[in-house]
Amino acid sequence: MLNQKSPGMKLTTKIFLLLVVWSISILGLTAQNIAGIYQTDFNEMTIQQNGSSITGTYKHANGRIEGTLNGNTMTGWWYQSNGKGRFIFVFNDDYSAFTGKWSYDNAEPSSVWNGKRTSGSSGFTTQS
Repeated sequence: MLNQKSPGMKLTTKIFLLLVVWSISILGLTAQNIAGIYQTDFNEMTIQQNGSSITGTYKHANGRIEGTLNGNTMTGWWYQSNGKGRFIFVFNDDYSAFTGKWSYDNAEPSSVWNGKRTSGSSGFTTQS
């Protein structure tokens, strides 16, 4: 009789386990979606996303970016006809805008590079 659980306890345990499995599956199916067009301090930028890998182009000095998204932070490199360097963009909660910094070459990014989404998906997307 010591190992027997009441019917209410069994039901509570089953519901708890279902909630855990559901939560894990939801977390595995959603990801940040930052793909779209942004108006930035360096003119219009178009961002493409493939998982955590990010590429993009922007209308300033033939600019392009390559980076990695980790949570709400994207880090990477920018390339232009007149140079290259590092950048860090931190997106807001719904991924509709970012505050960023950039630098030349390997220097620590410290100059302002902000942007706001003007079109494209926003927030989270379902992975297939």
